[in-house]
Amino acid sequence: MSNEGTEQAIGHDGLVYKRITVIDHAATGELMRSLRKDAGLSLRKVAGMIEVSAPYLSDLELGRRNWTRDRVREIREAFRKTKEHSSGRPYRDTT
Repeated sequence: MSNEGTEQAIGHDGLVYKRITVIDHAATGELMRSLRKDAGLSLRKVAGMIEVSAPYLSDLELGRRNWTRDRVREIREAFRKTKEHSSGRPYRDTT
C-alpha cells in the first residue's frame, strides 16, 4: 500500500518545484517495528512516548494504517531520546 503526497518548494532559480513523496506504509511499519524491537522497547512504551494507543501503533507497524511524515518524525525522536537516556550522552542520527 503506497500513498503519495506533494510539497512545493522554491528553488535557487526562483522557480516553484513540486516534490512527490511516496510512502510504502507496510515497509515503513516493518522497519519501525524492527527498530523498536532492536531498541528493546515495547509497543506500549513507544505508543505512550508518541501519545497514541498501542492498537493504533500496532496497526501502523502492520501496514493497516497510513504513516505520515510527522508520525515517523515522532518515533525517530522517541528512539533518539531513548538512546540518549540509555547511553548518558547525546545521540547523533546518521540518517
